[in-house]
Amino acid sequence: MSSRLIPLLIVLCLGILALSCRISSSELGTPTVDVSPSSIPSPIKPVGGGVPPATLTITPEIPPGTPTPGLTFTPTMINTSGSMFAPILDAGTGYLLGASRDHLWLDADRAAAHIHGHERYDMFADSLYLRDATGTIAFPIESPGPCAGNYFVTLDPAPYVTPAVAIAGNWNVTPRLPVELSPHIQVYKDVVADLLLQQGIEEPQVQLSEVLQIDLEGDGINEVLITANHILDGVFPPVEAGDYSLVMLRKIVAGDVISLPLVVEVYPQAEELAYPYVHTVVGVLDLNDDGSLEVVVHGARWEGMRMLIFEIEGGDIHIVLSVTCTL
Repeated sequence: MSSRLIPLLIVLCLGILALSCRISSSELGTPTVDVSPSSIPSPIKPVGGGVPPATLTITPEIPPGTPTPGLTFTPTMINTSGSMFAPILDAGTGYLLGASRDHLWLDADRAAAHIHGHERYDMFADSLYLRDATGTIAFPIESPGPCAGNYFVTLDPAPYVTPAVAIAGNWNVTPRLPVELSPHIQVYKDVVADLLLQQGIEEPQVQLSEVLQIDLEGDGINEVLITANHILDGVFPPVEAGDYSLVMLRKIVAGDVISLPLVVEVYPQAEELAYPYVHTVVGVLDLNDDGSLEVVVHGARWEGMRMLIFEIEGGDIHIVLSVTCTL
């Protein structure tokens, strides 16, 4: 073979090989990928200024009237003028009790001015998380009319258990949960009987509705909350002599066990037109993020309600927030 033909044959073979490779690539459908910087997708950015979105907890459908222990919640932070601002509501009615801000308390008038709508509230009943809801602005209830002077916030969705309390905060409001004790423990029945005797009821019929054991101050020492109700017809008149509704606290102060009444409503004499309150403990919650737990008490009466938040400091009890409405 001529030496001149060898280079031509090599070029011809290379051309045939390149054509073969191109056909094979076309038959396999191999895509062409542009890896220029402009074509590389940006990483997904979390919503909310670089903070990863909260973990979604799916709440199953729950029959009305059934508390749901064990559910977790992700509280929402609301900042007002650089402060931690947390409105607090009676969730059943939407009435505004007030708010906590930087461990302090704001009454309803001052709190209402800082509620702009779309805040997310966590709702609790019996100290258990129910669900979250979104609130509106705080609407004033104008006079004349019942409940004038109060403010209300509409919650969506509404709680499926009432009474309930709602708070928009960013901390765990249930760092410690109460333990329910037997309502037949004699020592607690004797404590209630002694209080009723002091209030003028000569032969008290003690009926304990609920006894809760809880460490209010986080010092490792338990307190006991006692609720007792004995009302002839519940929230309706009349009342009999000896009827009552009360909530009291047993705790150790300076080494001594003392009894501290939170709410005491007694009727030593029968009354035809009395409209008694029946009281329940809605929650034992840390509503101002100071590590101590407040006691939330709800009172229901015929065409009326009230909710009271008690702060306990040693042997002192203070009502820090409240709302009342009677028709």
